[in-house]
Amino acid sequence: MATKRALLVGLQFVDWSRYPGGWNGRSGCEGCGKDVQMMSEILRQAGFDNANISVLQDEAATMGNVLAELNAKVNDCRSGDLLVFYFTGHGSFQADKRNPKTSGDESDGQDELLCLYDGYLLDDRLFDAWKNVRRGARVLTISDSCHSGTNMRKINTGSFVALPSSLGARPTANAGSTSGDSEVEVNVEVDGVRGSFVHIAGCPDDATSKGGNDGSKMTLALFNEWNRSNHGSGMNYQSFHQNIAAAVQSFQRSLILGWGVNSRQFLAERPFA
Repeated sequence: MATKRALLVGLQFVDWSRYPGGWNGRSGCEGCGKDVQMMSEILRQAGFDNANISVLQDEAATMGNVLAELNAKVNDCRSGDLLVFYFTGHGSFQADKRNPKTSGDESDGQDELLCLYDGYLLDDRLFDAWKNVRRGARVLTISDSCHSGTNMRKINTGSFVALPSSLGARPTANAGSTSGDSEVEVNVEVDGVRGSFVHIAGCPDDATSKGGNDGSKMTLALFNEWNRSNHGSGMNYQSFHQNIAAAVQSFQRSLILGWGVNSRQFLAERPFA
């Protein structure tokens, strides 16, 4: 029987001594704790066992802890299993030049990253974990953060599943074009990756996501759509996300991307099933 696992990471603040200029990461992340609570409730309602849901928040969300927990869950995943990796907090980017071995793997010349308690987690480091996902396993990544379009993996090809043009879709460096009200479905296969992946982002790599005291806008929309749709009944990831994107379109442009092996099939599944 397939097993569902999840790692939820949320940061309302970071260690100021680890960031330039004494930045503490507090501004804009006041609702990240509530984001984690909402996601935890969704997962329990979707049939995730509490023992398989790990939560790392604030001081506990260090580089070492996040990578250790993520790698352990990846290692446990078998064909048919579902792993959810959710992040809420600050996101940023830097020039793609820190590691000569990976430099040049980003089409926009930037490495996207997550701001953890004790430093930046580059998309390259996450990709190292994704390469270990077994064939047939499914991974859903959700990033409610700024510059989150591809912050869960390095990317050098492919396009996003774009918003319908009626929702105000606007092309970016990595966004597919739209035609009428139809979504552009893209299956991005990446060398060395055997698993199936769906990534839901708060915004494109070159944009920002909006937070708030009651929760971040995209996570709030996701939580509300989950309840409105009777836990995703009769929906797939694309239709589920389309309603989320419509709910936040006045604040930001949320994106969804299928990549890896058989991601079209994954996109067609009921959310969190």
